[in-house]
Amino acid sequence: MANDLEYGQRVLRRIAGELENPEKLEHAFAEAVLQQAVAKASGRPTPQAPMAAGNLRVQGSEILPSAGGPPEDVAYSAEFCSDIYLQFHRPKNRSGYWLMPSADSPSALKAGDDALEDLLQRAIRGFGF
Repeated sequence: MANDLEYGQRVLRRIAGELENPEKLEHAFAEAVLQQAVAKASGRPTPQAPMAAGNLRVQGSEILPSAGGPPEDVAYSAEFCSDIYLQFHRPKNRSGYWLMPSADSPSALKAGDDALEDLLQRAIRGFGF
């Protein structure tokens, strides 16, 4: 019984250690969200959406435009619409059209779940599970 308790404590310490630095999990989820966003943007009625999505990249856990200035303005306007740049789809949408909704997509959530499962599997590897 005491060995089982020690064993369980070692497993939990190892998992806790893996979860103290969630950067890999966050990065994997951001990559999945971006992949889904690019797919969603390709179906938007404006040509700027796929171009803007193609200009995005993942840095750590953040999805950012590859360049500031006009490319950033295009990405923002393609996602939320614009009162300044009238070539973007109407109406203005505070919750976004393709990037923001992608964070809730089943494929992105599954990718995040898979990344967590991989982390847990690595943490318990060698413990006989």
